Amino acid sequence: MVLEFGIKENVFPHFVQTAVSKMRFTTEVAQALEHLEMILAHSQGDELVEQLTTEIEEFLELGEFFQFSELIAIAQTTLASLQASPQVAQTLGKLALTGLRAAYEEILKSDRIHSSTHPLKLATSKLLVWANGCHVFILNSDSVEEMLIPEADQMIDSRQKRFLHWREQMIPTYQLSELLSYTNSVLETTAVYEPKNQPEPMLVISKGQQILALEPQMEYLITEPELVIKPLGVDIELPSYICGCTIWKERLFQVIDINILLSQMISHTAKVSNLPGKAIFSKAVVDNRITSAMTKAKKATILVVDDAKSVRHLISLTLQKAGYEVLQAQDGKEAIAKLQQNPSIQLVICDIEMPNMNGFEFLSHRRQNPLLTKIPVVMLSTCSTNKHRQLAMQLGATNYFTKPYIEQEFLAALKVMSKIQ
Repeated sequence: MVLEFGIKENVFPHFVQTAVSKMRFTTEVAQALEHLEMILAHSQGDELVEQLTTEIEEFLELGEFFQFSELIAIAQTTLASLQASPQVAQTLGKLALTGLRAAYEEILKSDRIHSSTHPLKLATSKLLVWANGCHVFILNSDSVEEMLIPEADQMIDSRQKRFLHWREQMIPTYQLSELLSYTNSVLETTAVYEPKNQPEPMLVISKGQQILALEPQMEYLITEPELVIKPLGVDIELPSYICGCTIWKERLFQVIDINILLSQMISHTAKVSNLPGKAIFSKAVVDNRITSAMTKAKKATILVVDDAKSVRHLISLTLQKAGYEVLQAQDGKEAIAKLQQNPSIQLVICDIEMPNMNGFEFLSHRRQNPLLTKIPVVMLSTCSTNKHRQLAMQLGATNYFTKPYIEQEFLAALKVMSKIQ
């Protein structure tokens, strides 16, 4: 599958250099302005003069590095005035702050920065975010039906296509690298993804009436609560799924929206196949020979209870890699129903802060049913106080962990508590 977007060759180094310059300027100058404001608010006397001088010298260095004469002129004038009249440092500092801020705003509007927008601060609580090569990928977790590590007999090769047998359906699977291969020459500098020795996860994604499976090829999962995205600022037309760039671990990454990428892929495939998009991913008929071959060994089952879908997916992936079957619930009320419907559940991992029925209420309700009290419950929460821990243990929790957790320690504790081999 190859699509052409008409991107010019060898443009990647240019727009990376431009993006780095823009992001460094906007980030460093904005931080310096905030720091200058704090100095003026909290420092006095000799300390104020010293800190103010240091901060203005930083503005001078930024102006010289980015060749912005306005910053250079204001910084040089302020430094000379401070040396001549240190007793009026507060007034000089306020004048410098006003002038530097005005120069900064004018520079942002000018052609030298090519940007009329501020960075987009994207909350990641409802997103799956991961890195691969020089790209960061974002995917709305609400579109993810399940994150799983498929068994070998769940994967079917048919007519040079791969399918995943999932919930009595045969759904097409795609590797992320395959989808990116049709983008443009901008991506040619991307590092080649090397599969890991351990099993690779797969995402089952719902796009309207279509269901597909994606091998995301995750090198790193990104768990920061916020992602700052800046426009690339290049004078060429880029695909709509490229939504800008971000800096993570002091490296620049191009940001790609997987939902938009998949929508374009579905639309293109429907046109090429001369079929409506719905037909491509509809429920398929599986013959008895294939279905009968898909027998799965019985595994221990753990119920994960958390109102954040992205958190449930990540915990489930950890458990699946360790060999467990996983069920999910979004609150305590749904967890009770899942326990009653699935007697095979051997352990529960539960959050505390949830709507409808929180973790403490779930523990209290569980105590009323002798059958449910036999199932160990591990609390996994951001609440780290002894008060929360003690209350959970008093209500019958077997153990209490706080987020973030160390994966190997967490899995070892689960194995001991549930006595699962």
